[in-house]
Amino acid sequence: MEDVKNNKIQTILLVEDNQMLSMVLAQMLNQLGYSSVLCAPDTASAEDHLTKHSVSFAFIDLFLGDETSIEIAKALEQKAIPFAVMSGADASDIPDSYQSYAFLQKPFFVEDIERVLSSELTLRTEAIKADKLLLKPTLS
Repeated sequence: MEDVKNNKIQTILLVEDNQMLSMVLAQMLNQLGYSSVLCAPDTASAEDHLTKHSVSFAFIDLFLGDETSIEIAKALEQKAIPFAVMSGADASDIPDSYQSYAFLQKPFFVEDIERVLSSELTLRTEAIKADKLLLKPTLS
């Protein structure tokens, strides 16, 4: 979890089956300064990226044509990699277990992506501060 310690999002995994939307989202992320974006159109590609790369954040479309990316979401949770859920469906269609994650309703704008990433960085900063407070020696 080196990326968390550095309070940076280094590599973003983008799980999206619509190639055009994937390209647009990757461009938006590049525009925001994130140059390392891995695109996966299906769960097999996403699993491959998770095996081969150090991913520090993910945007996942839960509904990928004939499959869902719920197994990818579970893998991200197991690896403690934060993620946001994207969908053209209504937020109420997202499984209850993923309601606590950031949700991006398609279509969305670069400002929406920036808000999600900014929120994640804020959470990481707070976690780092809390960790440092816990590690401070107490004076007796």
